[in-house]
Amino acid sequence: MKIVCSECGHEFESSNDMLMERPYKAQFIEVYYSCPGCGNDFRVCLPNAETKRLQKQISISEKAGNDTKKLKEKLKKELDRINGR
Repeated sequence: MKIVCSECGHEFESSNDMLMERPYKAQFIEVYYSCPGCGNDFRVCLPNAETKRLQKQISISEKAGNDTKKLKEKLKKELDRINGR
């Protein structure tokens, strides 16, 4: 996905290896990436313990061949709630 930095205008392609994590407040881990042009940080999301638990459940269920639709809906709802969407 092509991204244009809102700070310096640098254009770059995003990739999963660009994502970084750092503690944010007491209960969150901030997932973010930095612009390679200016170093400005951009938040991707703020997962919490509940979203990490759901992600683990989804992974286990997928490996077992079980339906994960309801778990994925719960995960999306929780991510939307904590990320203000």
